[in-house]
Amino acid sequence: MSEFQLKPWLKSTLDQSPHFQALCQPLMDKLPISFIRLTRIFKNNTLAILTTRPDALEWYFCEKKYLLGMNEQSYEFYNSGFALSDSWPSAPEKINQLLQPLRDDFNIASELVFYYKKNDYVDIFEIALGRGHHQVNNLLMKHFRQIDQYVQHQLLVHPLIQKHCVENQIALPSEQKPTYLLKDGLIPQEDQQVASLTTRELESLFWLHQGKSVPEIAQILQISPRTTEKYVQQLKMKLQVYSPFQLGYLVGRYKEYFEPLFHEIKEN
Repeated sequence: MSEFQLKPWLKSTLDQSPHFQALCQPLMDKLPISFIRLTRIFKNNTLAILTTRPDALEWYFCEKKYLLGMNEQSYEFYNSGFALSDSWPSAPEKINQLLQPLRDDFNIASELVFYYKKNDYVDIFEIALGRGHHQVNNLLMKHFRQIDQYVQHQLLVHPLIQKHCVENQIALPSEQKPTYLLKDGLIPQEDQQVASLTTRELESLFWLHQGKSVPEIAQILQISPRTTEKYVQQLKMKLQVYSPFQLGYLVGRYKEYFEPLFHEIKEN
């Protein structure tokens, strides 16, 4: 089996999903997974896949299957409306046609996102395989943030979902501890690593999130590349992030905490 470890908070979330093993085990057995994330929303039965590994499709199954494709000109995400169940043998070829320009331009190893919807909820998984160009990772993270916004909106405004959450003792986003409580020590020790970043580490994190390289960050901060590399390594160690995908997700997860700090950095 591939090397595969989850942070404690994520593992406890995944353990709540009875479909996680059935969906992910074949992938875990065959591929080196570098990152995975889950978000949940309640909806109808569908499965959506975006992948640069068409052969991975044979490992997935669901009552209904739909693809997310790429617009070859602008690389904007869109719903291709292509149902796998309608033409299963040609599915890999279809995905190749949609994603080949992206692979050619940015030399992506492999990126994957899929949603598993069962009964009245959906588990949303994100997986990064290999290391892609930072511009592609930024596009993918932008797409994932849009998914998050949709998920949050659905959970907060849909009365049936609210009723379901209350009846099944599921916490809505508004009931969870907000990230501004970080500095007050009111959420787990792991999360407090975020609040422990120094000013220089925060500045380095901001510019890394903007897709800047270490030499570029050094020039912006007017310090040596060697010192900048030290700050970057320190923040990666504190936050346990090792790829643009992980970094982008962490910034998104602590959006309310980082946004005012990043705004100040940008203004200065």
